[in-house]
Amino acid sequence: MFLLAGGAARAAVVGPSVYKAFEKSSEVRVVVSYDPGVPFDFSTPAAKAIFDAAVNLIDNDILARFLPSEFSLLRRFVSVNALVGTISMAGLLHLQNDPRILRIDVDKGGRAHLVEARALARIDPVLSVGFTGRGVTVAILDSGLDEQHPDLMNDIAGEQCFCSGNGGCCPNRQTSQSGPGAAADDNGHGTNVAGIVTSDGTIAPRGAAPDAKVVAVKVLAADSSFCCSSDIVAGLDWILNNRPDVNLVNMSLGTADLFSGPCDSSTSYTSSYATAINALRQRGTLVFASAGNNQAARAMAAPACVANVVSVGAVYDSDIGPETFGNVCTDQTTQADQVTCFSNSDTQTDLFAPGAITTSTGLGGSVSSYLGTSQASPLVAACAADILQAYPGTTPDALEAALKQSPTRVTDPKDGLSFPRLDCQAALSAAGPNLSYYTVTPCRLIDTRKANGPFGGPAFGTTTRMFQIGGNCGVPTTAKAILVNVAAINAAAAGEVVLYAGNMSLAPATKSISFNAGQVLSNNAVVGLATDGSGTMNALARFPNGSNQVNVAIDVYGYFDTP
Repeated sequence: MFLLAGGAARAAVVGPSVYKAFEKSSEVRVVVSYDPGVPFDFSTPAAKAIFDAAVNLIDNDILARFLPSEFSLLRRFVSVNALVGTISMAGLLHLQNDPRILRIDVDKGGRAHLVEARALARIDPVLSVGFTGRGVTVAILDSGLDEQHPDLMNDIAGEQCFCSGNGGCCPNRQTSQSGPGAAADDNGHGTNVAGIVTSDGTIAPRGAAPDAKVVAVKVLAADSSFCCSSDIVAGLDWILNNRPDVNLVNMSLGTADLFSGPCDSSTSYTSSYATAINALRQRGTLVFASAGNNQAARAMAAPACVANVVSVGAVYDSDIGPETFGNVCTDQTTQADQVTCFSNSDTQTDLFAPGAITTSTGLGGSVSSYLGTSQASPLVAACAADILQAYPGTTPDALEAALKQSPTRVTDPKDGLSFPRLDCQAALSAAGPNLSYYTVTPCRLIDTRKANGPFGGPAFGTTTRMFQIGGNCGVPTTAKAILVNVAAINAAAAGEVVLYAGNMSLAPATKSISFNAGQVLSNNAVVGLATDGSGTMNALARFPNGSNQVNVAIDVYGYFDTP
């Protein structure tokens, strides 16, 4: 058994809302967080396995100690040290005396954060040089999406549902569902958010990362609400354990409860958010969330209040005249970069982005217009996808820092706090090496259709090939990175090409280009060269359905080096 290290046993903290809920019901839905007894470490598969084993062991032990009338299990997780269920007063008294239990709180719910942004956020200059999110996967936890929308249908990489409202609000009317159809949207909010990221632009406006793939996780009911934070945590836990391809996560939603400052340990459900979000960040996945639309000064909803979330508030992108937002507030005048009156902000808020008004994909293959921090957050996530295409392997810390490197700052008059406003072009520059860019005469450096040799065949497969870039095609041996166009040519099966620095022992999860069978597909990418000064680049191809090969042609257009 895993126990707390040393010290006298102490009673678990029970949130006041639990006792209030017992005044109305004999059973209350709660989140129970506990000390896993092992270090929080997801940096390696072995470390994650230790944490997961501790969670499984303690889950089983805690559950075995209950009488059937004391606790009814609703959700448990693979990698989050918490249990979710309905508890009786007898069960609560039982748990309070278990020294492993940290907090017991009501499993609080919330809503989607409802309320022409690319130009203001300088997304278009990034798209124009070919960085469109290709090779990057974004998970969107929302109301799902319109799977048949012409602007979205080719970008769906997976579907899942965790939705407990009304006894089960997944499309199958259960509390969970997997596979095609699991994220069918019955509200429209998620379809709008998905289009902000990856719309192809045939019906609705083009998304800010139109070539990114999306994994849709339905967690919101038809009325855009979620009954319980544990549904959101279940979605994050599922991504952590089932979708290693996900590079970014967007959550345009939040609890009704607001928090000042970091909320990681404020309640059992916020600590569960934090566990999943911190684990995702350790493995290289950055999480974004909307700040909320409560007109709150110095407070945000969960999960935006979690320290390792990139939290996003909303500004107007132009003068749209006076705007009233339900019973929340009214802006008598509006202009570009004006903080919307509804947007929450706090010392914990990371940046602002355009979120009023945003036209994107809608249900039934149509368009829809929404405004809110819900629309600002996916715009930032999409910019991050573009940056990851340009600089695969960028760490979450470096990516977050780059997104905040904006020459434009905005001030929320509600609290006087100042924040960076998204500038994707500036973020792209900040994410790259502190180097100057030099053009070369376009040069075909690698073509595997040619005879076997240093820059010819064989075709790319799962075995890594190393290429000497420095000293060829006008690229000096001192170059730190190169700008290339990489083309995958008539592969026998779907897959992806990965280009990375020659002295990296492991290929990054982010690919330089993905392709389907029979396609001729090209993509621009910035590829780092070996940091040992050898000027080398590694390359391989990955195929989800076994071993295959693909012919590749790579043209060099320029390089990055110290001035």
